[in-house]
Amino acid sequence: MGKSIKINCKKVYETGLNYEQKAEILKRIQKDLDESKQKIEKSWKGKDYNNFVINFNNHINDLSYFINFLTNKGELLKNKAINHNAIDNNLSTKIKRNEFYEQ
Repeated sequence: MGKSIKINCKKVYETGLNYEQKAEILKRIQKDLDESKQKIEKSWKGKDYNNFVINFNNHINDLSYFINFLTNKGELLKNKAINHNAIDNNLSTKIKRNEFYEQ
């Protein structure tokens, strides 16, 4: 029989939820930064403004990578935990049935 890995499904699922919560926090931060940028655009018309806006936009957009990463990995962890738990429960049921019939 092949090697198997036993995981704590609840912990894996909670980690997935935590990842998704962190992604939501980053989304709010990204939105707040964009709103701040819009306020800056209205109040600052200097020489360095264009460079600042380009760099600030890059920073805001770079957060999307982390948001997507956390969202995708969170969903993956939750699905793996659910699937692993279902397999464990199925195996447990089969073992109990075999023990019942052997008595």
